Amino acid sequence: MDEDQGANGTFNITIMKDGQPFDAFNVIPNRGLNEAVVTVRVENSSAIDFEKTHNITFQIVAQEINTVEGRSGIATITLIINDTNDNSPQFVPSNSGTLFVKENAEDGTSVANITATDADSGSFGTISYKLRGGTNEFEVINSTGEILVKNGSLLDREQRKVYYLTLEAIDGGGLRNTIQLKIELNDTNDEKPVFQNKLYTAVLGENEVDKTLVTVLAIDSDEEGTPNSDVEYNISGGNEEGHFEIVNLNQIAVKKPVDFEESGGSFNLTVTAFDKGEPSQSSTVQVIITITDKNDNNPVFDRCPSVSISENTTYEYNVTNVRATDNDEPGSTNSDILYRIDSGGENNFHIDANSGMISVLKGATFDWNVKKEYNITILAIDKGTPTQYSPAGNCSVIVTITDTNNKPPEFNPKVRMGEVNESAPVGKEFFVFNATDPDESAQLVYRLIRDETTAEDVKGNLVNDTYIQGLFAINRTTGQVTVAEKLDRENVTKVILTILVEDVNALETQNATGKLEVTLLDSNDNDPEFKEVDGAQFIPPSTYLVNISEGALVGTTTRLMKLKAEDRDEEETIKFNISNTDIFQIDSLSGDITLNKPLDREMDENLTFTVLAKDSGNPQRTSTATVYVTVHDINDHAPKFQDPAPGISPPVSVNVSEDAKMGHPVYDVNATDEDAGSYGYVMYRLTGGAEDKFAIDPNTGIITVNGTLDREKKPSYTLTIQAYDNHDAEGNSKSSREQIEVKLLDINDNDPYFDKMMYNAEVFEDEAIGDSVKQITAKDDDVGINQVITYSFNPGTNGTDYFTVDSESGGIFVNSSLKGHLGKYYLELNATDRGNPPRSNTTNVYVDVKDVNDHKPVFVALEGQISVAENATIGTKVTVINATDEDVGSNGDVTFSITPGSNQESSLPFNISRDGIVRTNGTLDRETKASYTIRVEATDGGEPKLNSFKDVTIYVRDVNDKPPVFARNTESIMVLEEERSNNSIATLTATDEDENAIICYFIVGPLPSEEVKRVFNLDKTTGELVLRKKLDRESKDKHTLVISATNICDQTPPDTNFNEASKHLMKLEVNVVDINDNSPQFKKKSFTAGVTKDSEEGYEVLSLKEHVTDLDIGNNSILTFYLDEASVNFSAGLKEELNNTVPFAIDPNTGVVKTSVYFQAETQGYVDFHVYVNDTGGKSDYATVSIYLVSAIEQVKIVVIGNKESFKKNRDSFAEFLSNVTGAIVTVDKLLTHEKIQGAVDSGPRTDVYIHAVDRNTKKVLTSKALIRLLDQNVDKLEKFYTDYLVVEVKEYEAVQPTNSPLLEPLKLGLMITGLILLLLLLIIIAMFFTARRKYQRKLKAATALSYDNHATYIGAPDELNRVDPVPGTNLHTFEGSNPIWLEQNFENEWPEEDEADVDSRSVESNDSNNSLDDNAIKDTEEGFGDERYMTSDLMDDFDHKIPPSQVANSDIYLMAALKEHEDTKHMNNLNKEYGRDDPYINGVIPDGVNHRISMNSDNSYNDLGEFTTFDPVTGTLLLNGMQTTEI
Repeated sequence: MDEDQGANGTFNITIMKDGQPFDAFNVIPNRGLNEAVVTVRVENSSAIDFEKTHNITFQIVAQEINTVEGRSGIATITLIINDTNDNSPQFVPSNSGTLFVKENAEDGTSVANITATDADSGSFGTISYKLRGGTNEFEVINSTGEILVKNGSLLDREQRKVYYLTLEAIDGGGLRNTIQLKIELNDTNDEKPVFQNKLYTAVLGENEVDKTLVTVLAIDSDEEGTPNSDVEYNISGGNEEGHFEIVNLNQIAVKKPVDFEESGGSFNLTVTAFDKGEPSQSSTVQVIITITDKNDNNPVFDRCPSVSISENTTYEYNVTNVRATDNDEPGSTNSDILYRIDSGGENNFHIDANSGMISVLKGATFDWNVKKEYNITILAIDKGTPTQYSPAGNCSVIVTITDTNNKPPEFNPKVRMGEVNESAPVGKEFFVFNATDPDESAQLVYRLIRDETTAEDVKGNLVNDTYIQGLFAINRTTGQVTVAEKLDRENVTKVILTILVEDVNALETQNATGKLEVTLLDSNDNDPEFKEVDGAQFIPPSTYLVNISEGALVGTTTRLMKLKAEDRDEEETIKFNISNTDIFQIDSLSGDITLNKPLDREMDENLTFTVLAKDSGNPQRTSTATVYVTVHDINDHAPKFQDPAPGISPPVSVNVSEDAKMGHPVYDVNATDEDAGSYGYVMYRLTGGAEDKFAIDPNTGIITVNGTLDREKKPSYTLTIQAYDNHDAEGNSKSSREQIEVKLLDINDNDPYFDKMMYNAEVFEDEAIGDSVKQITAKDDDVGINQVITYSFNPGTNGTDYFTVDSESGGIFVNSSLKGHLGKYYLELNATDRGNPPRSNTTNVYVDVKDVNDHKPVFVALEGQISVAENATIGTKVTVINATDEDVGSNGDVTFSITPGSNQESSLPFNISRDGIVRTNGTLDRETKASYTIRVEATDGGEPKLNSFKDVTIYVRDVNDKPPVFARNTESIMVLEEERSNNSIATLTATDEDENAIICYFIVGPLPSEEVKRVFNLDKTTGELVLRKKLDRESKDKHTLVISATNICDQTPPDTNFNEASKHLMKLEVNVVDINDNSPQFKKKSFTAGVTKDSEEGYEVLSLKEHVTDLDIGNNSILTFYLDEASVNFSAGLKEELNNTVPFAIDPNTGVVKTSVYFQAETQGYVDFHVYVNDTGGKSDYATVSIYLVSAIEQVKIVVIGNKESFKKNRDSFAEFLSNVTGAIVTVDKLLTHEKIQGAVDSGPRTDVYIHAVDRNTKKVLTSKALIRLLDQNVDKLEKFYTDYLVVEVKEYEAVQPTNSPLLEPLKLGLMITGLILLLLLLIIIAMFFTARRKYQRKLKAATALSYDNHATYIGAPDELNRVDPVPGTNLHTFEGSNPIWLEQNFENEWPEEDEADVDSRSVESNDSNNSLDDNAIKDTEEGFGDERYMTSDLMDDFDHKIPPSQVANSDIYLMAALKEHEDTKHMNNLNKEYGRDDPYINGVIPDGVNHRISMNSDNSYNDLGEFTTFDPVTGTLLLNGMQTTEI
């Protein structure tokens, strides 16, 4: 109000604050006259913010407007602001983002602490938290916002990887805010790799290399792309030899060849799959690898015994059995062995081809006198391909022919004399009492007839005691007589033995007896025996005990004892000797033992030595006795003090406390005396004074305290101790003395003391901890440890928190900061010595702490996280920085500024006012930069100025302005087929640059998406993809999905196809991995095939693999075949004909059925069996196979247009159609390429289809004629068949062999040989005709021959063989039968053809009557095959030597000529060796590669007559001019 009137009372009313207009409020009215009631209203509500200020002070000013003075009045109003709930909780920006927790986290594990702030106060600012999202896995602490694991057992990353939760913060007024949480489970290595198959199998051929066998696969469901799911493999078992290895991560391959025989036929490998997690998880699987055999082993004999048989052995006697083994697969043809005699049997022995039993042939004869031994070479052959033979010489059976035993043994003479020394040891051989037996096979055995043994003693009396029967023994095989028991001539001097010999090989008993008279020779066999003597105790048989004084004199005057010994032997003289001592000596004849050296009992109280008694016999015998001597003592040693310790000699120094009580032990004196008894008993006494302080026990030597001790008066004493022995005999006592120094030990009996009773010190408050304040020292008159002082403060004073004292030195130091702790402090210093018990004293110490100016500004901690929205405008207030300073006045005034930091940008979008308000100063973008750090400097007003720094981080809050994207928009995963429904197969993750962005996932394609949505389900919040139903790879092996990621979760996006440019789309390819869920299946359950009887072993009959399907792929479709031998069924009689052998085998890998035997031409019938097919997972199927043995007359050939390969796909339908038409079982046996008839028009490739038919009822094979009739009967039904299959001809079987058949050449060769034999027979008949004619002509010539000139007709002929030259043109011995080769009964060679010599002789014969007759060149060749000899003859008609007919008729001229040629040939071979040709025949030819004919000259040189000789390696003979040699 204004009491002035009129204009002077008019005033304006305004609101001012701190002298400035204040627009937060306004007044009504704003002008008054004299008096006005003023209403204050809020004009700017933002200025009234409890969170900014709790009260506002402003002034209402009333000022005159019409006066010069302009008087005014002021009313100050303080407005108290009450808080209202106008702020919702705000989450700290740092809480955003993805949270992580391990999948094996236990209940109560903290995941994160998510906090929110509320600017309101009181209950409005109190925040509680709760989780929304319906999860049982996590929970939140209501009051703190800490996220915890609620049920850790429900966490499994492999089932669910991500959780999306909503955390809600609610203040006390009901305002709330939420934040989206994404919790990802961190993988732990809790899953083992799981193999896709429980068992893997593979087949490997023997010695195969560089082959991959099987692929193993194990899947680890831990997080993909981490070590936890990274699986590696190794072979952990069954591969000790290192045959296999892992290649290409998970493939098992052959590292080195496998030998079937060493492997046992299979390997059972253990493969371990292990991940790289910590700790590593692993699992194993068995891999069975079957090894197929290869015929790579020769049969080897392991039993090839040598035996003996009697010469009267007869037909069918089993001589012995040989046995060979083949390391190839047991039970297969590769190891099936046949036996045959290769040589040496000489038609006397036979061997069973299967069993190897050697037996005597019918008609065989053995003569021990003619041949005593047969060396039979046996050959073993297996049935494998290629055939393997036993090594040469591997088995030679020596059969020894034994004589028949029929003559008894005989002693000659029957009675014999022998002698043996009675000292002979047991086992001594002294006589051989042997017998003879003329039989070769005799086996003589000797024994004693003990009850006929007699004996005599020395006096000739009979000794009737059974022990004499065991004195001797005889070797049962050699007849050696030996000593069996110890002999004693004094009891027995002569023994008569009866000896029986028997031939144990005789069929009937054959024996004889003889007598051996044994005389025992005497020997020195009794030892001297010691006897009892005077002066010694005798313990039989050889121990003496004797006593002697140690003062005994040396020499013969003192006798210890006199020895005595006797000998049972007669006339024996005994001498004595002493050993093991030099103290005594002995008379060798009398046995007197005397002292040789002085005795010292203290050195040796007991003496032992040995005496020896020897007799005079030969060999000399001895006995020993032991003498034990006890030495009695004399007093010859004084007591001797023992040193207190090694290396320490008297006087001894000992310590004793000065407060020791009466009787306290001081020292234990110990003296010894080497004498015994009273001489060695030591007693003690003290001498030399101090007896009033100490005493000694006379018996034990223990020195004790005997009075009061005081170290301060006398610190030590010297004691003299006397030790003496034999105390009862004064005149015979010895003594010794020793001094001991006793030092008194101090005790703690003085207190420490200080120089002053009080000490003063000053210190400033800025002194550092550890700085010295005062040094104070106390003293103690005691010595040693009692004088050592320890310092400490007594508790209870006001300075002990700030000061400390050094316990050793007494120095006082600052212990804690003195800043702000000004004033005086009182301490009580205590000094304590280390005596026991300790003694102490105290003094007072006063410390004055003085002040300094030393405080810097201190920042006030900011509440919560500082953040600002990324779309905040320039000038937006961000936060307020506060700081305090403990100094007062200007020293406590603080101002703020932003100063550059070490990692701070040069330009920041923020500034700060002097009073600490931070505002935005530029634009923000969280995606570009999510936070900023500014360094704030706080400076006080003191001098010098003190400042502080604080880094403040400002977070830019996100605004949702970015779409989610996939890191890769094309992904591929693998899923096992038959994976159970509702199983998680993948978790899809997109990213969003926005913070706390919620991403949802939808299946949107490919169009239409309904199909994939029926198979897959996608959790829109987690991105977890699960199966709605099981997958079947065989139906569909790949599924494609189009996934969309979006922030809009409440609306399903429209279906669309994949567009690579759209980053929120992902194309996911789900590849279905095969499992072994399909069994292999035969396309039909029965198969029929035929095989001709001339098929070779190993002929491929039927291939089954092409008739099997398995819908699985890869390793799951690898097939193995085997023939079930238990199911084999033979037609009647066939099983016995094949010797119970299954005639077919199947290749386990290819499924090809092959023959395993050779069939005989007369073999007929069929074989049924089951064939099983297995895959690697053990799934199987089987089919029945029927194979018929057919012959040529049972096959029909059908010629079709096209090649074999094109026809094979129609082979089954071809046979099936014919079977349906004919009613029989028609089988295609083989396909051959049709051979075009020469000259025919080429009409393209054709195929010959060979078929046979079986009657369904009788199961017999129809003849080809019967099958043709069936076809003719159904010709109307076959018209279309012939057209469809391009049949051009149907006819009966023609015997056509394939060009590559190995039997073709032998057949041709046989036909050629047959033709040659017929031709040769014709030539022989013609030759015989001409030979007869020529023989008649020569006889006519010989009848007119004249004799002249006596001389030898050939080089080397015997001297007595002198003949005259025959008349020219004559030869008496050129008719048939005169050649010795023709006389050989076993000659098998062809008749010789005429050669040039015959022609020449005939041509000359007509022109020259003086022509010599034909040459008979006889030559033998030494073969390198043992001792057999071969001879060849050119068989010429004319003999060129002139022989008188009268001498030739009865001579051996031809034999001598052959032997001469044999010697010449040996010489020729020696020449070959001289020229380096060690072997005359190499691979069938003479070493130089050319066959030569050589003639020998009289000087042993030779002429090369050109090529003519060929060696046949098959027969082992030479061919001379085409003629085989023969044996002589």
